Formats: sequence, C-alpha cells, structure tokens
Amino acid sequence: MNKIIKNLKGTIDLFNNKIIYIDYIIKTIIKILKLYGYQKIETPSLENLEIINKIKRNINNKLYFNLNKKFLIFDLTIPLIRFILTNNNRIIYPFKRYQIQKVWRGEKPQKNRYREFYQLDYDIVNFKSTNIEELEIILICNKIFKKLNLPIYFLINHKDIIYGICEKYKINNKYWNYFINTIDKIEKLGINLVKNLLIKKININIVNKILKLFNIKKKNIKLLKYLKKKFKNNKNYGINGINKLLKIFNYIIKFKIKYIKVKFMIYLSRGLDYYSDIYFEIKSIYKNNILSLGGGGRYNNIIKINNKNIKFIGISLGIYRIYNIIKKYKFKNINNKKIMLINFNKNLIKINKYAEYLRKKKFITEIYLYNDKIKKQLKYCIKKKYNYLIFIGTKEIRKKIINVKNIYNNKNKIFNNIKEFINYIKKKK
Repeated sequence: MNKIIKNLKGTIDLFNNKIIYIDYIIKTIIKILKLYGYQKIETPSLENLEIINKIKRNINNKLYFNLNKKFLIFDLTIPLIRFILTNNNRIIYPFKRYQIQKVWRGEKPQKNRYREFYQLDYDIVNFKSTNIEELEIILICNKIFKKLNLPIYFLINHKDIIYGICEKYKINNKYWNYFINTIDKIEKLGINLVKNLLIKKININIVNKILKLFNIKKKNIKLLKYLKKKFKNNKNYGINGINKLLKIFNYIIKFKIKYIKVKFMIYLSRGLDYYSDIYFEIKSIYKNNILSLGGGGRYNNIIKINNKNIKFIGISLGIYRIYNIIKKYKFKNINNKKIMLINFNKNLIKINKYAEYLRKKKFITEIYLYNDKIKKQLKYCIKKKYNYLIFIGTKEIRKKIINVKNIYNNKNKIFNNIKEFINYIKKKK
C-alpha cells in the first residue's frame, strides 16, 4: 500500500468548491476596487534583502524565507514600497493600487495560520494625506463585506492615543513598548492574565486605573470625547489622535456606513513600530471565536522620493481567512446553476449545440465525455455537485423537448425548448 504524502503544514491544496469560492471572493473584492479607481499591480515573488534595510521597519528575520540575499515576499507592503522606488517616474499620484498574490511566512504556523496564502492589499500612496483617505478605505471595506454577506467588526485606534495613555498615567518610558505589546493580548488572554503580566513591570495602582479606563462602556464618539477631557493636560500625546478619530466617526455617521460595525477600540495596539498614526483590524466572531481577517493603517515617512516623505494608507486582507469564516455563513450571488448533459453518442452534435448555447448564457455546462451507461453518468453528475442533468436522446429530439432532472429533489421536468429551461432556472434562487 502506498504511503500517503501529506502537504507541508500551513499549506493547502485548492480544488472543487474551495477554489470556486476563493475565486469568487477575489473577484468580488477586485470588482469593487475597480469602481473606486484602484489599479492592479503585480510584483515578483522574490525581492532583494536590501529593500528591508532601506525602510524604517523592524522585521524579525524568522518571518521570511532567506534565499541567498533574496527573500520570498511575506507581505505585499514591502513589494509596494520597492515598486514605488523603482517606478516613481511612471506613477501618477495619488496612486491607488491593489495587489493579489501569494505570500510566504518562514515562521512555524500556528492554528488557523498559513505558511503560504493569498493576500489582497489595497492602498493609497501620495505625498500628502487627508481624512478622506481613511473614509474611502472604510467605505470600500463596508461594500466588500456586505457583498460577501459576512458581518465583521472594523476596529480602529490611533498611535497617539495609546501613547497618550502611557503619558497620562505616567508609565516609565522604558516600559512603554512592554505595556503596548501586552495590552494587545487582552482579547486573546483575557483581562486577568494581561493584568498579571502588566504588574510585573508597572505599578499595580497604575495598571488598575488603566484597566478601569478600558472597561468604560461608552462607545466611539462618546468615549473619544471622554478621553479628550482626560488628556487635556497631556503635553505631547492624545488630543491629535482623538480629533482625527472624531472626524472619521462623524464621516461614518454622515455616509451611513452600517453593514460593518466600526468600533473605536482603546486597547488595540498592533504594529506601533510600523504604523505612523491611525491603524485598523478586521475581525469576525463565529461561535465565540474571534478571528482576524485583515488589518492595516497609515504608514507614513517610511521612504522619501526627491526629499519628500511618501504617505501610505491601506489594508491587507487574508483571503484564506475570509474563506474559512465565510463558508460557515452563506455565499451569496454565486452562479451555482451548474448543468451536465448526458452523452448519447449518436446525438452528440445536437447535444453540443445546446451546451454551447448554455455556456453563451454564462452557465457552467459540461457534456459527459464518454458513452457510458446512464447510471454511471448520473453518479458522476452527483459527485461533481451539478444542479441539473439534461437528457437529449432520440425520443427528446423527435418530440422536440428537453428532459431535465433536478439533482437535489430527484424530479424530472419537461421543457419545450432550451430558452424555456433557462428562464425557469433563472427564477430559481
């Protein structure tokens, strides 16, 4: 007996419905991005290591596969930065790009994480920035997940607010990074475990005051206004970030962004060594499990062109992550009217004409390739999860009818012509 060879941990094979649905997710997102004027780019899967040294970003070398002074791309941000540096003279600013490619992670994959996966990014790149860019990022996200029929939380915070908390409660500067990295684990570890970690470095009275702040029940604008009063005496941090988020939430109300739940999360603190001010995380909750589907934010001042800082803002979406959660809900608007025609060998020319007509009308249509017994052809049709099976034998041709079996209810229905059949299945949900 042959030994089963398993694929590498953190990788998956795509086929059948899995690849159909993943393609649907990608096409849905791209269609929306094109409506907003985003332009597709594609970059090599390999980049030179020197690009990592050119940008202001701390990257663990265990994150990527190092291939003799080159690396397999582990995200789509670094390739974008290199792309901007390489093609600046040909780019029209503001540059709105989207990119969908596979990326590779060198670290050992944990549960629900992948070593190789599709990532889809969309970004706005320019020499200046406004709050309208954040609004557009959120508007697009709202349309994407509404179209995908997937409810999500769009969590948002500002680097200035996190630093404002550190300043307000007089946390020793040398523990700021420890504090920031620890509070980001609240959802994963729970408030009690996080408290135990914090008091190892920070005075317990300070920790209790901050955790009390995190537990305030006010939401979004009310919470931001409450913080604004708290931070009014801060010398350096807090107010700027609060004012920016207040503008964004007022936009959200005016533009009636309702499908996704945009939420100011005071202890969200991802990637503060990387993001320059505002940042987001996209999460979905299914059966009490919180799954991250993507994230992003503003990462200004990473590179300069002609002595001018380039401003970036964007989002990365994990396509496999979205698929894994969305399949537990329900895919909408996928053309699932899949049709198979029985192979009656002597009527093959007539059968093929019907098949070509159905394909012309955008229905997935297959003719069984071999003149096998009908029972075997029916078995194949069921395994392939086709919706309808069409019989066009000598009797059907003589009577000028089409005999169709609905695979799900196992009932046959007679139609006078192919157009009548098409009208019938179009009405079906």
